Amino acid sequence: MASRNPEARAKENQMKFIQDRITKAEQHFGTLCQEFAAFSRKTAKLRDKGDELAKSLLTYAECEGQSLKSGDGIRRDHLSHTRLQTSRGSKIRGQSCTTSDPIW
Repeated sequence: MASRNPEARAKENQMKFIQDRITKAEQHFGTLCQEFAAFSRKTAKLRDKGDELAKSLLTYAECEGQSLKSGDGIRRDHLSHTRLQTSRGSKIRGQSCTTSDPIW
């Protein structure tokens, strides 16, 4: 049998290249999905802790009747933490959608 023509070898090389790329993607894709999901869960836990902190700040600010300035400062801190947690919540929802929805 004579050696294959250059066009057949080129097609074989191209198929091998494609197959290697698919194999590498399959090896790493599952791990990446798991890591993104874990990151999203940990970020959600951080957001929950931030919500608890904001709630505690508000409770303290409402009890602070002696000094209006310190009560107002604590309320401002509460608002800042609340806004931060709202932002985190939006990011977490975005991460959850991108890591749990099917690609196809």
